[in-house]
Amino acid sequence: VMAHMALDMLECISALEAPDGSRLTIRIGIHCGPVVTGVVGLKMPRWCLFGDTVNVSSRMESTSVKGMIQISAPLAALLGDLAQDPEARFDVIARGTINIKGKGLMKTAWLVQKGYVIPSVLETPPTSLDVPHGGSIRDYAVFTESSVPDEDEIEKRFTSSTGVP
Repeated sequence: VMAHMALDMLECISALEAPDGSRLTIRIGIHCGPVVTGVVGLKMPRWCLFGDTVNVSSRMESTSVKGMIQISAPLAALLGDLAQDPEARFDVIARGTINIKGKGLMKTAWLVQKGYVIPSVLETPPTSLDVPHGGSIRDYAVFTESSVPDEDEIEKRFTSSTGVP
């Protein structure tokens, strides 16, 4: 659901114009994991989400590129099997390893519309690439569990599927 919503958001924003006539752009970041939610405030109550998952999602967005959806390796692993379905609207393409403030180096991927070709400006990631660029996330890691894999499992699957430690 979140993957489809993010793709729909990119499509809708591309149709909008700013008052000066320029096209609006957004960048999106998504991660998966546990969160705590609740209503905060007495004078002006609002619904809030808390937890490391929210923080990592924010970092995925802030280190993304305009017009792109950057996702974490755990989410990419979960979406990898869904992307293989011929009816899927999206594909997952490995981006590489980037430095995430407060987390260190993290493997990330792009969530894109099926058939999307990565622009040449994105061919060189900000740091070293752990898999050949444009490689499928299925080369990254393949998970069939319905739960979020832990970091050790992601590393083990990544190393066994790519040979890169």
